[in-house]
Amino acid sequence: MHDFVAERFEGTRTLPLAAPPNAWKSRAAVHWVHTLAAGGWRTLDAGVRQLVQAAEVVDVIYGR
Repeated sequence: MHDFVAERFEGTRTLPLAAPPNAWKSRAAVHWVHTLAAGGWRTLDAGVRQLVQAAEVVDVIYGR
């Protein structure tokens, strides 16, 4: 498990935006479900195709 920090840089200042503990995982899941429910599966499908193509290239490189 990794803890992530989001910061904004303004000149020489660093402003924290998010830091542990936070609910990154659950927020991502909720966003994904809302996207699917709103018909966003059509755009997600195009992204998945690119992931499959990338995985196929990696498989060829490693001889799988």
